Amino acid sequence: MDNGAGPTVSTPSGDALTGALLEIKGNISGVGSLTKQGYDAVVLSGTNTYTGGTFVNTGWLRAGAANTLPTAGLLSTTGGGVFDLNGYNVEVGTLTSPGALVGTTAQQNSNGYITNTAPFVSTLTVGNGTSADFTYAGLVQYNVGLDKIGANVLSLLNSNTYVGPTTINAGDVRAVDGVGLPTASNLVISGNDPLNAAAYEPTTSTFTRSLGSGAGQVQITGGSSGFGAFGTPLTVDVGGNGTGTGPTLQWGTTFFNPSTFLLNDSHATAASTLTNNIDLNPTTSVVTRGIAVNSTGANTATIKGNLLQSGSGAATLDKTGPGTLILSSTSTLSYTGGTTVDNGTLQAGATNQLPQTLLSVNSTGSTTGTFDMKGFSQNVGGLAGTGANALVTSTGGPATLIVGSDNTDHVFNGKIMDGTGSTGVVTFTKQGTGTQTLAGPSAYSGNTTVNGGTLLVSGSLNGTALVNVNNGGTLAGGGSITTSNNGSVTLALGASLAPTTDSTFSLNLGTGSLDLSAAVAPSNSQSLIFAMDPAVTSAMVAVNTGTLSIGTGVLEFNDFNFSAAGGFGTGNTYTLFHSTNAINGTLGANLTGQINGFVANIAIQGDDVVLQVVPEPNSMVMLLGSIGMALGLQRFRRRRSAKA
Repeated sequence: MDNGAGPTVSTPSGDALTGALLEIKGNISGVGSLTKQGYDAVVLSGTNTYTGGTFVNTGWLRAGAANTLPTAGLLSTTGGGVFDLNGYNVEVGTLTSPGALVGTTAQQNSNGYITNTAPFVSTLTVGNGTSADFTYAGLVQYNVGLDKIGANVLSLLNSNTYVGPTTINAGDVRAVDGVGLPTASNLVISGNDPLNAAAYEPTTSTFTRSLGSGAGQVQITGGSSGFGAFGTPLTVDVGGNGTGTGPTLQWGTTFFNPSTFLLNDSHATAASTLTNNIDLNPTTSVVTRGIAVNSTGANTATIKGNLLQSGSGAATLDKTGPGTLILSSTSTLSYTGGTTVDNGTLQAGATNQLPQTLLSVNSTGSTTGTFDMKGFSQNVGGLAGTGANALVTSTGGPATLIVGSDNTDHVFNGKIMDGTGSTGVVTFTKQGTGTQTLAGPSAYSGNTTVNGGTLLVSGSLNGTALVNVNNGGTLAGGGSITTSNNGSVTLALGASLAPTTDSTFSLNLGTGSLDLSAAVAPSNSQSLIFAMDPAVTSAMVAVNTGTLSIGTGVLEFNDFNFSAAGGFGTGNTYTLFHSTNAINGTLGANLTGQINGFVANIAIQGDDVVLQVVPEPNSMVMLLGSIGMALGLQRFRRRRSAKA
């Protein structure tokens, strides 16, 4: 039958057909709609494809086969109209009921019914092929199960009594728990759609169902699955009483095994809080457990419980979704894997709350991860991350980020920045033996300290108050450091300088200085370790603003411990330091030494400290070089005297 005109199937009340059945076995197609009127029953048994919707205004419309309604079409009940699954599973796009409401309460006699007269559960699947949200105010009763698919929201307004499961494969089901979602129904949040998350929005302030497959219980399994707050802030206390009495949720178990646990979905309109502890439960060597917040703005999610791990492996926490996940001040994080922020914000709630493992903050395209210390200093194993927009900051007050305790090399391509306003000052400290590379455009105003290992700045570090490189620490890189308030870069006794990335390491210090005075003081038994890169054709370290300061000591060859000096060429001159302003200090008497079998001299040419490799390492050349250096020293001293 081609239903181009939108015919009506009507069995008038009171005529000879009362109590009779009309079965339509053929297929109905076309752009029109099907409207059921009258108080008798009509059975649809064909494979119908009409596109104008199915309207059950009065009487019964029964399924005579599985999916006998158009699978992406509209199903609407109103008045005394009843749609009966009749023992068959049926799929539709939209489920509505245009009957009257009193406030937000549905009037049963005005909105129709969804039922199943078979003695077993049949499922009505809704949400296929439509992006619009929809509301059903009719009564869903008896042996009906509901299956929500698609990214949209299904709101259930009536006091439903169906006993089948409520399964959310994608999108949201929004209903008062125990009312729109009856206590007789098991809630299954499965998230089986790889493109769309699945969430239940209770529309009340608490959710306390326990885990299980029985009536009134909940299962959180499959893909991205969880909850959302609608209208009022939501507290999720699975198996508790709403005050944090619920048991620990052990990941990977029968009733709690989402690929990503969703704590506030994209349709949420309020903040949510989870009070349960979560056992990340790594059952293999390395397991990543994702927690998502898909709502944005003030619609945050907070974890009040602890994040811990049992099992034999190491668990990594991965924050996803564009929203903000807040770690409560009461939350203890004791998993042994890393902490990853792939999208949105992870916000600390206590000092040293993160485990001392790797912190990875990433950005890809429009997806940006942020770790916000929120005024609470953190000590992590290392800092890594891809994407220039990845961010580490502190919006709630000053905080220090300490990295390096895992003694491993890491590269962070994002940026470390102060929080908004004047209070969110970030300070950065490198410890341990590994190399921490800052490859992005960082801009924080606190101090930078290198206590151990190597801090390699291959990007830019702007605004730091000062840089202190202590004994055992190395400052390296071919990027740039710009200090604020004329701050200095100071190398202590036993510190190292390593401009080893095939480009000039630029220092912009205002009226501050690159202070080598402690590293080259005459009383020191150690030398300044200088990791050369002969491939750099310009200055290896350029003090563009500020001063290269040797202090009251003198600069001699023995003040340097040259390393990584392969690729030398005889007769070449290498610029170790360039200073835009006059160098503060003088040369000493010991200016000649050996590097990798080559004889070399330290000299000052203008405002450069250079290393000259002697062409032929024999005594005559050494003698000539020494004479030339002495003459150069005299000229240097004369020039400095003239300036004075």
